[in-house]
Amino acid sequence: MKFILKLLSFFNPKKNLKENDSICYVGGIRRCLSIILDLIIILLIIQIIHVVFVYAVYPKNKMYAKSIEKYKMEASLNNEENYFKNVYLFIIVGEQIVQLIAIFLYKMYMWVRFASTIGKFSMGLRIVDAETFKNVTIMQAFKRFIAFPLSGIPLCLGMLWGHFDKRKQTWHDKIAKTVVVTNSSLRRYIQSTKKDLL
Repeated sequence: MKFILKLLSFFNPKKNLKENDSICYVGGIRRCLSIILDLIIILLIIQIIHVVFVYAVYPKNKMYAKSIEKYKMEASLNNEENYFKNVYLFIIVGEQIVQLIAIFLYKMYMWVRFASTIGKFSMGLRIVDAETFKNVTIMQAFKRFIAFPLSGIPLCLGMLWGHFDKRKQTWHDKIAKTVVVTNSSLRRYIQSTKKDLL
């Protein structure tokens, strides 16, 4: 019964745990909403890159378009059409590599510089080091980026794990040694540590 109640409390945004009466860890719906907002931003980045490739990189002749249509219909291609097919595949792979690099740079820059992506920032969340509560290092951001798909691939078990964890850490948080906290609790924590030092 406790398991079912805990699972249903996933939708309760007030279910934040505190440590040292100041740090408020975030999981549940608030974190999911921030991920959805980030996905919208990532889709915009991908679409902008695609539009740039369509207008600046893709060839604009009729033979190219005809060759691609034949390729998509799995029709046999002559040598010239085969060349255009190879150009098309090369451009698509290049476009996807550029998109992945753009997403990587966006995430890395936002995590290291601001301790938050736009989605997390709009929800009042920060991604910080699990021990020091300072901005993440470049290596932590890299580990977090690489491990993020691992949290989502097996039926989002890594994401759900965060709901049952004391510090609300998902699998990619645990690998990178990061936590997601509220901005207000982080400010209170920093102010209290400054007072303790004086």
